[in-house]
Amino acid sequence: METDLQAIRDLVTEARLPPPVRKTILGRLDELPILYAELYRTYESRFADRIAEAVERMVRVLNGPDAGPNAAPLAVTMVERMRAMHDQHGVSVVLKSPPPVKVAKAAKAAKPTKPTKPARRKVTG
Repeated sequence: METDLQAIRDLVTEARLPPPVRKTILGRLDELPILYAELYRTYESRFADRIAEAVERMVRVLNGPDAGPNAAPLAVTMVERMRAMHDQHGVSVVLKSPPPVKVAKAAKAAKPTKPTKPARRKVTG
């Protein structure tokens, strides 16, 4: 599991994020190994709840207005990787899906336009 968490941490480190956002996400990720260890040791649901809350907070920060355009897709990738990690290691922590990634304004502006009909000419005769 440590390898999986490190891979997710590497994704965050390599992503183009504003420094305060990166620092917040890495801080939350650094909390997870202790929470997973306690969950394995005690099987208490409070640790599963704390893991889910930490992930929700990270997703919220990555979908915030100051996170930048690369953050929302990173949130989706992080949750997908964590779900796969949970499946692989038998961790029963339910993670909420992040909100859908919004389409960039440039993509919306590039909508195809309706073709215009050529103007009719008057025939004089």
